Amino acid sequence: MSTAVIYTRVSTTGQAEEGVSLDAQLSRARSYAAQQGMEVLGEFCDAGVSGKSVKNRPEFRAALDMACKQKATLVFYSLSRISRSTRDLMEIAERIKRAGAGLASLQEQIDTTTAMGCFLFTILSALCALERELIGERTRTAIRHLRDNGQVYGHTPYGFAATDDGRLVEDPVEQGHLRQMCAWREQGRSTRWCANTLNAAGIPAKNGGTWNQSVVNRVVSKHLKRHAE
Repeated sequence: MSTAVIYTRVSTTGQAEEGVSLDAQLSRARSYAAQQGMEVLGEFCDAGVSGKSVKNRPEFRAALDMACKQKATLVFYSLSRISRSTRDLMEIAERIKRAGAGLASLQEQIDTTTAMGCFLFTILSALCALERELIGERTRTAIRHLRDNGQVYGHTPYGFAATDDGRLVEDPVEQGHLRQMCAWREQGRSTRWCANTLNAAGIPAKNGGTWNQSVVNRVVSKHLKRHAE
C-alpha cells in the first residue's frame, strides 16, 4: 500500500481571505488519500504562520522529513500552502525527488503518482537545476569582477588586507608566511606539521585564529590557484 503524509497551513489573514480553513484542507487531503488507497502516516499543521518561508514552520519541516524518510507522498491543498517562495518550492521539489518520495497538490492537480503529475514535477525539478546554475554563474561573474578590480569579495583572503574603500592589497608579512608554507609543502612537509610549526612560532592565522590542517591546506591551495590563473 502506498503511503501519505498530510500537511495543512493557514496564515492569520489567509483563512479569511481564501476561505480554505484548516479543517477544509485536512478533509480534502484525507479524502484524496482514501481515494488513492494511501495509508496516512502522519498529519502536520502550521496554524497562523506565514507562507513566505519554510524556516519558521517546524510542522512543515517535520512533514517533509517524514515523507522523505518513508518515501511517502506529501499531500497538501495547494502550492501556496507549502511556500510562497519560488526558491523554497524548487528546493523542496529537488529534495523530494532525491528521496524517492512524492508530491500531491490538490488545487494544482500535481500528483507524481500520475503521468501528468510526473511531467509537471520534472519541469519543477528542471527549473530548480536551472536556477541553481544561473545563481552559480552570476556569483562567479560577480566574484571575477571584484577580484579583477582588486575589491574584497567575502572574507579577506590570507595574504591580503582590505582598505577602507573595499580594495585588496597585499599584506607583506602574511605573504612571507604564505611563501614559507608553499616551500614547506614542496619539501614534503605535511599540513599538520606546517600548522604545528606556525602555532609554535606564535604566528596567527587570519583574524588571530590558530592553524590546523584544513586551514593550511585551504590557504595554500587558494594561493597557488591565484598564481595559476
